[in-house]
Amino acid sequence: MFGGLLALFSAATFALNAVCVRRGVVTGTVMQALSVTVPIGVPITLVLVLVTGNVGTVFGLPLEPILWLAFAGVIHFCWGRYCSYKAMHAIGANLSAPVQQFALIIALGQAMFFLGEVLTPIKTLGLLLVIMGPMVLLRGRKKPAKETKPDAAIPVVSGGEDDDPSKLPGFQPRYVEGYIWAFLSTLGQGSSPVVVRIGMEGLSPAQGPAGVFISYLAATAVVVLIWLIPGQMRAVRSMERGNIKWFVLSGLFVGLSQTMRYMALTIAPVTVVTPIQRLSMVFRTLFSWVLNREHETFNIWVMLRIFISFLGAILLSIST
Repeated sequence: MFGGLLALFSAATFALNAVCVRRGVVTGTVMQALSVTVPIGVPITLVLVLVTGNVGTVFGLPLEPILWLAFAGVIHFCWGRYCSYKAMHAIGANLSAPVQQFALIIALGQAMFFLGEVLTPIKTLGLLLVIMGPMVLLRGRKKPAKETKPDAAIPVVSGGEDDDPSKLPGFQPRYVEGYIWAFLSTLGQGSSPVVVRIGMEGLSPAQGPAGVFISYLAATAVVVLIWLIPGQMRAVRSMERGNIKWFVLSGLFVGLSQTMRYMALTIAPVTVVTPIQRLSMVFRTLFSWVLNREHETFNIWVMLRIFISFLGAILLSIST
């Protein structure tokens, strides 16, 4: 059950990351977001490695698991994250989220094919409940009770309809481009759990920070190579000060989220961890209610949908 709880905390901190990064990319660029959220993961996870006493784990791992963990960092932190940001720019968070649910199917399919994991009846029931909650929540959203003028001095927080670029004045969704990027993001985000599981084989949850540190090092190396492309570094330097704050906060929360995800994958199967992590959609709504409730509908039906998802998470946690 501990693995399921780690996955649940990972989903919550990932939702906080989404709240922050969405606010930043409203006026910032995708490359600016990537240039902050990926490299900042190195010092964050290094601190966790030092605190947990896992320096020996980092230098003592054989080459094969290091390569797997490095590959996981590149396909998730670089490829998956970049494509996800591009999708949000093109069609917004609300339209891209349903497509990105396919990452769950990719992860489960690969787990059963490559790792020999199986879906037991209790896992299947929990999986269906977890999927049902966020999807119904997404379909059941209503317009905010109070409309504000575009120039109203009210902070906009990610996760609600008002923060979705598809709801901003003058925004024209680019559907084909957005759906392509959203699907491409699922290839990285759906494949990484299996790769992490292979790379973390034989390690304990306490050694999770060492694994995610290696992944962040590899992903940061790729970002540095991208900076060498003419014009890229100049675009990063033009970042607005306000956006830097949001991207730094996003990097902090996503670093913690990924650390707990790696820890969860050392003791719980992919077929448990990945579905629970999809609860980040529910957490995103909860955090939006806390920080921006004037712009969100939050009634008994929303509470019911959240309850359904958490019930699914409990069943998946018990199955570990």
